[in-house]
Amino acid sequence: MARSEIGTIETARLVGRPLRPGDEPLLAAVLQDEQASSTVGGLRTDDEVRTLLGRMLDHSEAHGFGTWGFFERESGRYVGYGGLLRTKAGGELNVEIMYALVPAFWGRALATEIAEQLVRVGFETLGFARLVSYTVPENRPSRRVMEKCGFVFEREIVYASTPHVLYRLDACSQQELRRTA
Repeated sequence: MARSEIGTIETARLVGRPLRPGDEPLLAAVLQDEQASSTVGGLRTDDEVRTLLGRMLDHSEAHGFGTWGFFERESGRYVGYGGLLRTKAGGELNVEIMYALVPAFWGRALATEIAEQLVRVGFETLGFARLVSYTVPENRPSRRVMEKCGFVFEREIVYASTPHVLYRLDACSQQELRRTA
């Protein structure tokens, strides 16, 4: 399915739209914030943000899915970004669920809301058999989001020359979780 067919992603409190050219300020709100950037590889320069957006847009074009910017439904304020990305983590190709929020929105379960919706898109819309998510070991809030969404710790890996923890969720496990909920 082409990403343009997925379009807007909605949750109870958020509306997500595919990232597009000119969205550097959205990424910069996270990647140039000292606190938020510490969870996603460190502070980025304007050029690095521009390059990252280009890679995200290229990914969307090549694979038919990618990254969305998420906004509060009621106020329209930008909350952060999240997406589904093909990645090579832990030595194998996977589809990753990723999310990063502006610190003003931390602690409101919005990352969980984004991640849960991305799991649905990954399994129900795009038909993936499994998804992964990973973070640095000390990022307990992100690990908790993964666990709330049903991801299970699999192993420690090195990603981008930094130790990470890799979590995995299989579609059949997600279906079983929904049946017992």
